[in-house]
Amino acid sequence: VRLKQIVGKIKNENQKILSLSRLSTKANFKLEAKKEPRDLPNFIHEYILNVAQIYFDENISLIVNNNVKEKFIFNFVPLEIIILLDNLLNNSNKAYKDFHFTKKKQIVVSINKEDNNTLSLSFKDNAKGIEEGKLDKIFDYGFTTTQGSGIGLSYVKEIIEKMGGNIKVISNP
Repeated sequence: VRLKQIVGKIKNENQKILSLSRLSTKANFKLEAKKEPRDLPNFIHEYILNVAQIYFDENISLIVNNNVKEKFIFNFVPLEIIILLDNLLNNSNKAYKDFHFTKKKQIVVSINKEDNNTLSLSFKDNAKGIEEGKLDKIFDYGFTTTQGSGIGLSYVKEIIEKMGGNIKVISNP
């Protein structure tokens, strides 16, 4: 178990390096490893369209619906948001590789401001979904439904909870 935790930390650090290298070559974001106040919906929208989109197969339609019209300033670490987005987008992308797919592949990211002044971010793809018996395990460290390490979604959950949020999965295969 201890070795698995060490490998997980190494993977997370490698994810940071990969995200930083992608960002530095494809975008003009000032990126700090400290919290700073920024317009979070705009940051998410710009990152997905200007950086993440480039790394997806042209057969996948990546759509961002930013429904937050006014600024939503939030203190966050940009690198953590990038890692969170990369992990969620890559999980959707992996889902297409695990089975034969005949429809147009599509990932839709929606950004909404809720009545209680919180931000909701949803990821929806039209892949096969997750089996009912596995839904409660996908954020567990080491659990995977693909060829991955099972570390990414547990790290996503950690980042979100550190920011005071929560994450859930809804799957309709």
